[in-house]
Amino acid sequence: MLHHRSDSSIDRATFLRASGLFVAGALGVGGLAACGSEEATTAATGTGATTGTRPLKKASIQLKWVLQNQFAGELMAREKGFYADAGLDVDIRPGGPDIQPERDAATGAADIAIGFMSTALANREQGAPVVNISQLHQRGTAGIIAFKDRGIDSVERMKDKSFSTFLGGGQFPYFADLSLHGLDPASDVDVVNQGVNMQVFLQRKVDVASAGVYSELLQVYESGVRPSDVWFWKVGDDGINFLEDGYYTSQDNLDDPDKRETLVGLVKAGLRGWDYAFNNVDETSEVVFRLAGDGAVSLAHQREQLRVIRDDLVLQGATLTHGIGYMDPTVLDDMYSLCRRYGVLRKDQDLDAAYSHDIWQAAVASLRADGLQFRQGRLVRAA
Repeated sequence: MLHHRSDSSIDRATFLRASGLFVAGALGVGGLAACGSEEATTAATGTGATTGTRPLKKASIQLKWVLQNQFAGELMAREKGFYADAGLDVDIRPGGPDIQPERDAATGAADIAIGFMSTALANREQGAPVVNISQLHQRGTAGIIAFKDRGIDSVERMKDKSFSTFLGGGQFPYFADLSLHGLDPASDVDVVNQGVNMQVFLQRKVDVASAGVYSELLQVYESGVRPSDVWFWKVGDDGINFLEDGYYTSQDNLDDPDKRETLVGLVKAGLRGWDYAFNNVDETSEVVFRLAGDGAVSLAHQREQLRVIRDDLVLQGATLTHGIGYMDPTVLDDMYSLCRRYGVLRKDQDLDAAYSHDIWQAAVASLRADGLQFRQGRLVRAA
């Protein structure tokens, strides 16, 4: 069972410790696997041990959040047998507010973890050898929401208000935006740990909440709240584009030839899974809704979520020129500069060590050998 605090204040030092961003937390948890529900984990895990006569190799993926279309590509790669085609039997582990997947990637608790670049860089600053090997989202999703009757219609008016956000690393783009508007996240707002849904906001236990455009914002509107009732601000409108869902692994995995083969298979199957999901929104949403079980919001929510992820987050920028999963070094460099400017990172880093194109390029080459290539971000048969 996942546990979280939904309405307690927390200072910066405390949330850094709680997020595992100190060396002891980042490096000392090799035995801590994700603690998502056993039923959901079983439902999401690949079944079967062989493809033909070839035994499948065990592999694992740690998700950032609970089962939803945020992970449609991975879930459909399992559902359609793409992992098995790559010779892999994959354990897909649900996440949540208490799970920091970037840490699991660094320690080897998962072969691949889906996490955020800002959190990965913060872990690297503390000595954790976590590396991005594929970048799914090309745009950040972070938004800030408040009921208009609270008198909040700008970031500046959040001063001395309670603000719920995700203290496992998801807080960084929000804190950067607060800093941009002259607010100190450690003293000018009362920070509350936000859970897996928007109840703390809808029950008016906080003044302001974090709301990603493909998840929490949809939940608010689907609850019956009208857009005219709330003030909503996308931090991206301030130029705060923090890269979110990407694939992370450890440097040790990259240095191990056998593990590299597994990573290539995971990325290749994931690319196929995402392309399938984008081309089959209804089928994918039904599959994910079934796998999510009691944790699902609604089937309609899953459909809309996948459309937003496809059109607004993934099929943008470098995806259109290179294909799904390409890390754009220019976008990363811009994000890194913001992290340094607004105190997310305290020290300079060698960005070249924080990501690698090698695994993604090998996966794309393998797809090409199968007669597939990316065109405008979509997989098509090679001419």
